[in-house]
Amino acid sequence: MWFTRPAACCLTVAVALAAFLSPVSVLSAKAAYSIKWELKNPFRLFENSEVLRFHRTVHDQLSPAEKKSPILSVERRLAAHLPFGWAEEVVDKTCWSRERGAYSNCGGKTRDYVFPKFHTITTLFEGAPLSERFSLNCRWESSALASGKRLALIEQPCDKPALFVVPYPDGVVLDLKVSDGGHVNEVIQVEDILVVGMGDSFASGEGNPDVPVRFSRDRHVIYGGVASEDVPLRAYPTREGDWREVGDT
Repeated sequence: MWFTRPAACCLTVAVALAAFLSPVSVLSAKAAYSIKWELKNPFRLFENSEVLRFHRTVHDQLSPAEKKSPILSVERRLAAHLPFGWAEEVVDKTCWSRERGAYSNCGGKTRDYVFPKFHTITTLFEGAPLSERFSLNCRWESSALASGKRLALIEQPCDKPALFVVPYPDGVVLDLKVSDGGHVNEVIQVEDILVVGMGDSFASGEGNPDVPVRFSRDRHVIYGGVASEDVPLRAYPTREGDWREVGDT
């Protein structure tokens, strides 16, 4: 999916799909030529952008009936393929550091997670048939929109993608010159959305799943030794029925 904007998510389980972002402007000497670009990682919580692509693929395969409740439908499809949960292979491969108790340095790169200074984009030249792009040479040049300082210069065959760093929030001017005389000039700015989720596992769904349950007004559960070695968690609601095996008092 192209022209996507990232979302940074603090939820433990839920995934927020990124929305779309269009380019600011496109000026081309050859009307058919254009620049196509996308964020290398549209959902910054995941170190591996392929995780989001996998979720998008599953979402795109939903039936019209399933799309009436897309989040639940995606979870059910994932559960059919991944019985231990899709997050099992992802939980330790995010920008959250258990050791530090903070979001930072995703993938070992020096970057402020909450206040990013840049984003990485992938660009493609479009307009010529794919069979002809390898014979054309593309000269990509990016300049900081705020200062005009040149940031990168890449010359390569036009059938290859190019990576550029886009300062945030100012953006870049991306200038593309094609060996046949074509010229494309585009301003690229990324809109970064921070999504903050507050709540515990009861709030996110594990305590009250898609089939609603009834909680008892008269009883509660004590989870001994969960909060710390000495202080148990008290007053968690319990469902109606015989749940004494989980420590119901």
